Amino acid sequence: MDTAIKIDRGFAELCRKLTPEEESLLESQLCDEGCRDALVIWAGHDILLDGHNRKRICERNGIEYKTTEAVLGNREQAIEWIITNQLGKRNLSEDEKSYLRGKRYQHEKRKRGAQDGNANAKNEWETVSHSFSTAEKLAGEYGVSDKTIKNDAKFAEAVDAIAEVAPEVKGEILSGKTSATRKEIKEVADLPEPERKEAAKNLVASKPKDRAPAQTDVEKLVDRIESLIEQVNAMAARRMGHNDQSKELVAHFKESIKLAKAMGRSWRNV
Repeated sequence: MDTAIKIDRGFAELCRKLTPEEESLLESQLCDEGCRDALVIWAGHDILLDGHNRKRICERNGIEYKTTEAVLGNREQAIEWIITNQLGKRNLSEDEKSYLRGKRYQHEKRKRGAQDGNANAKNEWETVSHSFSTAEKLAGEYGVSDKTIKNDAKFAEAVDAIAEVAPEVKGEILSGKTSATRKEIKEVADLPEPERKEAAKNLVASKPKDRAPAQTDVEKLVDRIESLIEQVNAMAARRMGHNDQSKELVAHFKESIKLAKAMGRSWRNV
């Protein structure tokens, strides 16, 4: 057990918070079996990257734990490591995945803006000097559309604005324990600070929302194809421009995607 491990607030906020039920279950498991998985720290900095929940519970119960190190060049790489590691966890809700993709998008935009020589590129949503936009790059990586990535970023921004005044509400939103829609969450996030805090608490006062059914394999495939079409279309438009024939072909692809999505939804009833 290493009490010298440091906790970075920014890193910790990227890590999934446990519900009371999950914390109780993990605590029972750790007390019965010990801490079998090593905590991950940033080599040379002694900052915790993964294992915040296990560290807290182990220290509360006097349970020994081991650590391992991740060699990372800078804070940007550490953030990317944490987000990638969190997205690899199996028990994430769809809102948690969306939030993390959004945080990755925000981080990539800031990094890309700095590389282009613009330290204030935080709010630039596209960088035309690259073959692919940040949204297109991440869309290909995660198998969603670039529009989804941009919506993820807006969702993450709204959740963070709410967390500033009501930190406890963040976990409730991401775990799906609210009937609030994305639009309602954004509206609360845009309120002045005093009003935002009270409105945020009201977001989790109602019963959990009905979750959308999980995507079928057909729907996942269609989303992936749509993402690839959008990437190729954007690249072709930037490099060569569009003629009437290519525009007609793209329109045909988009109509085919609409039909395929309808077919994917119909598989739910089979």
